[in-house]
Amino acid sequence: MNAAVRSRIALVVIGILTLGACSAAEDEFPELSDAEDVGETSFDAISCEADSVGLYEQAFDSDSLGDEFEYFLTRDWNLWEESEGLDRNDVYSPANLDDVILDSDGVHSYVSLTQPEDLLKYSPARGEALGCADEYNFAIDFRIAPLEGEPDDDDSCRTLITTEGAFRDNRGFTVLICRNNPADTEKLTFWTSAGIQGHEVDGEFVPGPEGYQRFNGQLDDSGWNSLSFRFRFGLDSPRVEINLNGLTTNVRLVEGDRANFAAIQNYLAGPDLELWLGGHPDNYFIDNFPWLQMDIARLDLSVGAREQDSVLLTSILTELMEGSNTVAQEEEMVKKFYAHFENEWDGIGDAVIAFIKDTEQQSPPLFTLSQSTSLLDLTPKDLLQFGLKQWILDDLTAEVTGPIAFQESRVFPGAVRPTAARETVDIEIEGTYQTDPNYLLNDSDSVARPTGRYLAPGEIATVTVAQSVTDLGWEVQVGTHGVDLERSYYDWNRFPRISRSFALDSTEVEIDNPLGGALYIWVPDGSDAGNTPINIAGTVAMPSYSYKKLQGSENSLARFTAALAKKEVPWFEVIGNSFAYTYPMGMAHLYGDPDAVIGVMEESLDAINVMAGRPQERYREEWMVIDSQNPDGNVPFYTGYPSYGYLSYFAEFQAETASASTPYDRLESDGFWSALPMLSRDVSALDMDAQMFWHEWGHLNNLPTGPCQEVEANVHLLANVVYNTVLGADMDTAFRNAGPQDYDRTDAALDMMFSPNWQIDERFCEDEWDNEVRYQNRAYARWADIADLYGWEAVGDIHHEFYLMGTDALHDDDLIVLGSQALNKNLAPLFEFWGVPADPATKKIVEALPPATEFIQRLELYKSAIPANESAQRSEIERL
Repeated sequence: MNAAVRSRIALVVIGILTLGACSAAEDEFPELSDAEDVGETSFDAISCEADSVGLYEQAFDSDSLGDEFEYFLTRDWNLWEESEGLDRNDVYSPANLDDVILDSDGVHSYVSLTQPEDLLKYSPARGEALGCADEYNFAIDFRIAPLEGEPDDDDSCRTLITTEGAFRDNRGFTVLICRNNPADTEKLTFWTSAGIQGHEVDGEFVPGPEGYQRFNGQLDDSGWNSLSFRFRFGLDSPRVEINLNGLTTNVRLVEGDRANFAAIQNYLAGPDLELWLGGHPDNYFIDNFPWLQMDIARLDLSVGAREQDSVLLTSILTELMEGSNTVAQEEEMVKKFYAHFENEWDGIGDAVIAFIKDTEQQSPPLFTLSQSTSLLDLTPKDLLQFGLKQWILDDLTAEVTGPIAFQESRVFPGAVRPTAARETVDIEIEGTYQTDPNYLLNDSDSVARPTGRYLAPGEIATVTVAQSVTDLGWEVQVGTHGVDLERSYYDWNRFPRISRSFALDSTEVEIDNPLGGALYIWVPDGSDAGNTPINIAGTVAMPSYSYKKLQGSENSLARFTAALAKKEVPWFEVIGNSFAYTYPMGMAHLYGDPDAVIGVMEESLDAINVMAGRPQERYREEWMVIDSQNPDGNVPFYTGYPSYGYLSYFAEFQAETASASTPYDRLESDGFWSALPMLSRDVSALDMDAQMFWHEWGHLNNLPTGPCQEVEANVHLLANVVYNTVLGADMDTAFRNAGPQDYDRTDAALDMMFSPNWQIDERFCEDEWDNEVRYQNRAYARWADIADLYGWEAVGDIHHEFYLMGTDALHDDDLIVLGSQALNKNLAPLFEFWGVPADPATKKIVEALPPATEFIQRLELYKSAIPANESAQRSEIERL
């Protein structure tokens, strides 16, 4: 297999799939025109009836472009910087289509966009609707090159192709190409968005959903690239298949709060679709100047699904198993297979099973724990093996394929001991789950209820429930790890998606997973079924220790310890009242005292709720799971529900895991972040991973926060309160260790007073150098001062005002007035010192309250730290 060129030019493929509907949908849902209703109606969009086919091809091999194209040029560069509200016609103007450069290199004929402001608009059906179809496939051949004059140290990004502009909440899709600074690591990113534009609700701006993203990196920056987007709406799990230079990644459109596939399908089917090449008038460039020339040799759009040639596919699989082909021949055969493959099991199922068995006999598992496997490094046969196995995991069940186990199950999530008893048991789960709309936690739309059972790879179990459960929207998940690694990587040490979910929509449901996994019942928000009995047949007991008083829950530490010693399944679980963790068996020896871990973590969560002004009773347990690698390449720690630690990623931990080949193997470290150092009740025992953990968990908890990206500072309040109240550190030690800077409050005060904005009594936000708030101790020091002077309960009393309002947005006036009233003290001087000055009207409201004399005294300490002369000041500035 040819090695792919690893590029200094990153292709950022941003498929922004929106939920605005096409004209036909607008007739059906007229309220779509109202911005406040977009989010509600878009999720309810109904798919059009697929009945259309078509092929639209552009080879750019003639002397001129057809009337499907329009050409635009920038009118005035300076206008873009002067106003955000410009109409596109104020910035771009139509140009002569004959001026577009058409050229050839002897092999490819192409259109060349040689200036950053060159834009081509392409209307494939000349303004007519493409019609509804199950599939829309966009394909483009292109090459890129830096423009003359590009700065050596600058990044540049330019849109290759877009429908409505490179914003996450626009309809359609966008391909954005970025040339990174040569010192940076290059990558390819694919985004898809929910497409709901941000809008106001009751005076508060609600941003659109973040959307999906994908990364890749095999862009050829010295030659031609072939890229396609295949929207496949007719599958049980609709998706976008993205193929760049022969390597396919998937975006599964299965998260309704991110992208309603029906609304996307309606948009592509309607008359509003237009394609822009080189950029879009509504977003001249993204982040950086577009120092890129783009040559486009082919732009094709096919409408409608293909028929699968199962006879041909079977013959290809048979020939591959014979093993008499060269690598180049196998590569062509695999390409031919995918060119005729339509995800249909009938007609090829037996051949697929035979091919998987044959490749497993000849090759080791595709993945190992100690290092990642890149699709770029797989042989053609292994690449096909990977694709077929992931297809089976994603879309099929044993009802279709028959029972099947993959050898990769031995690596992750791990094998089940053959002699372990397969049992039929009766258990109970908590069938009530009702969130608090004012208590904002990420990923709270449903909750996982552990069963204490584990299903062996390739075996079938039966879950039996009462008839009353079948219409509650519950699901049973096989596998703890529900996160999709393909969102961030194209190299892994496990399959990207390894869990399976089955709807509990009948009284008996058969479940399976070729990789096996623990069983969980997912209960949606609003369920009120109470403790619910469930019968599970054909599974193995998973070592579990639970604080829950439910049938089937293990409350005995002695029996839990005995179950661990058997090592019959690769994972164990501990469930407290507000904290739970699921870890590999190789870490069991580290967690011999689960009560201590649950105790310190639940005490920490209680302290956080006091600080946040929220009810002490949490509506779910926060759940920690260990994965084989970081599920999200954009952040150091994946926080959601569950939150994920991981075995790999950091080089220093790789050395410790190199000898571990399965979750059973003894591990002397528990990966990124550990609760164990918390048991010492000593802040000095913690490392930087702890700071990052609490930072990311701050995002999980959505504390009330102010403007100017203050959220990136307020997230450190979690560590601040935990270190102070749970670990016993004094306020300044807690503050220093919690924050991104090694500053106590006096250092933070100096950092504040040295700011130009502070010296002119302006709101802390942006100065002439940078943001003054995010990732800085001074931005949350006001809360540490309030806690030190009046207690963390006082911080909670202020936050509670915003809890009652059901918002996490802190407007300055509300903060000063409501905060002062909550404590019955005029806090305006405190907030003003820490960068949030009050306007005259606000000062008038709070000046009648008793003065915050304790803080006024505190100011004397900060005043005494002011350098006595210019030399001392410069020394302090350099120190900070």
